[in-house]
Amino acid sequence: MEDECSSPDAENESSYETMEQPQILSRMSLNDNKAGMQGLDKAKINKIIHDNSVGSKFYENERKKDAMVNERIKKLLEQMSQITPEQMDAAYGQTNVIIEELEKSRDLSRTIVHVDMDAFYASVEERDKPELKNKPMAVGGMDMLSTSNYAARKYGVRAAMPGFIGKKLCPELVLVPLNFSKYREVSKNVREVLKDYDPNFCPMGLDEAYLDITKYLETRKVMSEEVRTFTCDNISKDGTDSDHCVVFGVSAEDVVQEMRFRIELKTRLTASAGIAPNALLAKVASDMNKPNGQFILEPSRESVLSFVKGLSIRKVTGVGKVTEKLLNALGVKTCSDLYEKRSLLFSLFSSTMSNHFLRISIGIGSTVLVNDSERKSISIERTFHNISKPEVMYKKCEELCDGLEVDAKNAAVQGHTVTLKIKLATFELHTRSKTLLHPVSSKSEVFPVIADLLRQELALKKKALSLRLIGVGLSKLTKGSRAGRKQKSLDYFLQKSSQKVATNSPEICRAGSSNDENNDSLSNGDKPDPSVAPISSENCNIDISDNEESDIFNDCTQLLPDTEILPSEQLTTIRTDCHTSDNDDSTNGVSSCFDENLAIERVELESAISDNSNPSIEEVNPSSLVSPSKTCNFGISSSSSSGNTSATPMTCPVCNATFCAEDITLSKFNNHLDSCLNRKAVIDLVRCESELYESETNPRAKKRKYPQKLSGPSRKKCTQRTTLDMFLSK
Repeated sequence: MEDECSSPDAENESSYETMEQPQILSRMSLNDNKAGMQGLDKAKINKIIHDNSVGSKFYENERKKDAMVNERIKKLLEQMSQITPEQMDAAYGQTNVIIEELEKSRDLSRTIVHVDMDAFYASVEERDKPELKNKPMAVGGMDMLSTSNYAARKYGVRAAMPGFIGKKLCPELVLVPLNFSKYREVSKNVREVLKDYDPNFCPMGLDEAYLDITKYLETRKVMSEEVRTFTCDNISKDGTDSDHCVVFGVSAEDVVQEMRFRIELKTRLTASAGIAPNALLAKVASDMNKPNGQFILEPSRESVLSFVKGLSIRKVTGVGKVTEKLLNALGVKTCSDLYEKRSLLFSLFSSTMSNHFLRISIGIGSTVLVNDSERKSISIERTFHNISKPEVMYKKCEELCDGLEVDAKNAAVQGHTVTLKIKLATFELHTRSKTLLHPVSSKSEVFPVIADLLRQELALKKKALSLRLIGVGLSKLTKGSRAGRKQKSLDYFLQKSSQKVATNSPEICRAGSSNDENNDSLSNGDKPDPSVAPISSENCNIDISDNEESDIFNDCTQLLPDTEILPSEQLTTIRTDCHTSDNDDSTNGVSSCFDENLAIERVELESAISDNSNPSIEEVNPSSLVSPSKTCNFGISSSSSSGNTSATPMTCPVCNATFCAEDITLSKFNNHLDSCLNRKAVIDLVRCESELYESETNPRAKKRKYPQKLSGPSRKKCTQRTTLDMFLSK
């Protein structure tokens, strides 16, 4: 695994006490717990890091974070001083009970392996450029390093360190730019080897993975020697080309040796490994004999307890520089200290954190590797030189959206929430998110959202923003593509309603194919609009019984007992006219053309019944609602071709209720349609009516509290029966 920027508390090092130097931030001091970083002059290295960082924006940001940690330490010490002996005794008893339960759950039957490539990015570059092998080299740039080879680590150069500081520590340092496409290809070759030992292995990035080889070891016992023999023709320690065969045994140690041998044979890169009864210990064990080595921890309780006893807490996964500093302030530096001070930690930290400390102190970790767990998010980010021009920021976002689309496609996921992450030149981190009605993954869908979020961030700042990092991501993921699952538009519901009535009327089916008037608009060579197909016998047989919309239609119909619904025999023809027009002055039918991606938002009941909530058609500019080239009219007329539409009735596509144009205005029809679409409001109204009836017939009936979201007349004290007709009549 690539080394991270981390460090122990500089104040606790004896080397600091022997020399006078300025205060070193513990967050920025050297972390010598990583492979290849032991035995270095930490005082000298930390002074160089401090002298070249002090006064910078990064240093100021780290100083603020360090001050926050110091404040937490101060509060912890105050809490510790207030703990009574009785409370400590109670905590001691509780922790002992927890440890007993943990011991019962200890599983030593599994064989978990953690494989970690040695200085992965740097090793790949050394393989392709042999002249770099004996030189101190790091992968990255002057702004930030991703990793360094073991020759550079002797100077204190490590990952997550600015390149210019690396140059100060080692003037001969060679910087090589990142090449992720090459690293991914090598990682793919490594995984091809690993899956032979555990098809369900759990990768943790490009350079490390966990394997459970328990089942494989059982089959290994019956494998022939021929299967366990490999010819070595590419690897020779003395540099000569000599072919020889290598036979591996059947033990766990032999299997891991073979695994590492095959990785080197395939990629010409070395890997280290740890073998232990659980993943927590295997991770620590893989770092014991780096590089190009392995370590096995015997599966016994005594061996495990002996192994963790003198282990530094910083070597354990889940203990970072902040947690390390908090624990150091309480006198905890090793895993044995975690056990001895378990009562104090139980009293000061949360139950989750204290339980985690207890598990570490006795060497208990996970024995189940979950590779197919549901992914929570997917993201991509890049660090660069400070940029302040908005057009450059948008360009960077566009490039990141390209990469995010590729990653989302490979993972076969889409996300409902789009997130923008930016880091300012002052190292402040800001994030903005927006949740959409439908999942997205493509650049064409994600980039407009990201651009809008960035625009909002730029508008909030009085001064020009200067960014050094931009990231984009998706969360609330769904599997697969949403092809064919576009959001339903009102156009869709109107067509479904027309087709539903058409299935019960043979005359309607014939009218769609025989009506010459509907085909006049095609005489000039115009192509028919495929989105509005003529109703014919071919498309009348539509079964919506299994459709989710059919349940909504049925429920709404049942909830409207007072609404008159005409039988289908009285409906003689459905006209679906689609013609080219620049001007449409018709006000007798329902005329609209909606984009398929237009979302139908829920409306409050009070807005649905308000006279001003839906303006009449005379108040609406047709050009703002209707496409200039196409107008789609949905209405019901007589079967005659006289063209008289003065008495054209209007049918609700949700509940199929029919209204005469002479008796209802378009505004009231829209109100009725909104009420039907707002299904929850209808349900609340009917519940109100039923409870009113119950209270009238049974005065002793218990009154229920109505939902707070009810608005309008439904929230008034019920003094009379309230029906939808009352709302429509207003």
